[in-house]
Amino acid sequence: MIGANAAEVTLPEPAPIVEPVTVSGADRVEKLPRIRRTIARRMIESLYTAVQFTTVVEVDVTRIARLWDREKRCSTHAQV
Repeated sequence: MIGANAAEVTLPEPAPIVEPVTVSGADRVEKLPRIRRTIARRMIESLYTAVQFTTVVEVDVTRIARLWDREKRCSTHAQV
């Protein structure tokens, strides 16, 4: 949320890190291995510390597709 003053910025509080568990069976609960807990914790931390964005580049490959089709047809006729 950006306040009335442009320099005033409030960031959301990070969600608490919950101990991940796997439940298997009706009466058995197993904790995840240490490496998986570490991976989960770091993935959550990255959501709050790194900028999340995606770059999409659209390219028209119509001419390349036509050239590819033409070359496939030529090589098919040459083999017969």
